[in-house]
Amino acid sequence: MIEVVHYDPELFALAGVHQPVHKLEVREDELCVGYADLIYRRNPFPYFYIDFIEVKPSFRGLGYGSILVNTCNQFIRSNKKPGLLYNGIADNSPVSGLYERHGWTKLDAPARWYGLDIPDSFPNHKVIVAARKAYLSMLRS
Repeated sequence: MIEVVHYDPELFALAGVHQPVHKLEVREDELCVGYADLIYRRNPFPYFYIDFIEVKPSFRGLGYGSILVNTCNQFIRSNKKPGLLYNGIADNSPVSGLYERHGWTKLDAPARWYGLDIPDSFPNHKVIVAARKAYLSMLRS
């Protein structure tokens, strides 16, 4: 079963988090076997950033990563916003290509950045540079 847990604006305001966070979980028999964090950002344009996808080691290779990526895609598209992510998966990893198999495309930008439904009107390199600056700024605050 997949459970989508939305952020609590008051809780995140107290924690000093400026961007809404959406957590998606994959549960099997009430045990969380994997999760993804999506962050909604407004700069340089409104988009969702996949901050983290993780599947517990004993559940890897069973399709839970695909379930999470597909669920992220559905959530992003249902909100009619594009998506960005930095792919930290090594090229020789068994899950290399996970995002591409689910509709994400490599961007013409610094290595390992991927997009989902990025508007044609935004040059990829400028999008990534602006998104990276926003991400680094958030980490510093």
